[in-house]
Amino acid sequence: MVLFAPPPAVTWFAITIVCVFGAFLIAAAVAIARRFYLIGTIIAGLARFGILRGRLQPDMTWINRMEDLLLIVLRDSPARFTIILLIEVAAQALLVAELLWLLRALDIVTPASFAVVIEASVKVIGIAFLFVPLQLGVSEGAYAVVFDVMGLSAAAGFAVAFLRRARAIAIAGVGLATLTVITRHRQRSQDVSVDVGH
Repeated sequence: MVLFAPPPAVTWFAITIVCVFGAFLIAAAVAIARRFYLIGTIIAGLARFGILRGRLQPDMTWINRMEDLLLIVLRDSPARFTIILLIEVAAQALLVAELLWLLRALDIVTPASFAVVIEASVKVIGIAFLFVPLQLGVSEGAYAVVFDVMGLSAAAGFAVAFLRRARAIAIAGVGLATLTVITRHRQRSQDVSVDVGH
């Protein structure tokens, strides 16, 4: 069995994050059951305290409309919610499998549970620094810190973050190229329709 003992500060931070997430999940469950605008209430509160200003000033009508759609999926359509949940679970499992493969590729042999812990930890840090543009530096630093706490090489953590960012950029490039083709095709179709109408 491979064990790692994080510093007390890290342990308390992890416990705090788990408690906060647990409280949010409970609040979300209550909001779904009572059709309560949880996200809108939180954002409105942030705006009221002056945390959201200028361009970050929220459009509450749009936010409430978005929450209405979420409530339709999460409460009024159990079958659709189940499908979304299964897709999300599969997606997270694939990310853990990718991380495990990257660790093996870097000659780091660890239990599969390490991949789960690393994946969960960097997600929490990513959420904490959500407003950093493109998460530049955050992802690399997060992986390095998490790897170091778990007794692995911080350099390997940085390498994993770099490889994952390269993968994300490649996929984003394919997505943008596809979107460009679709947009141009749709524009041509609209132009043809206008010409035919005249």
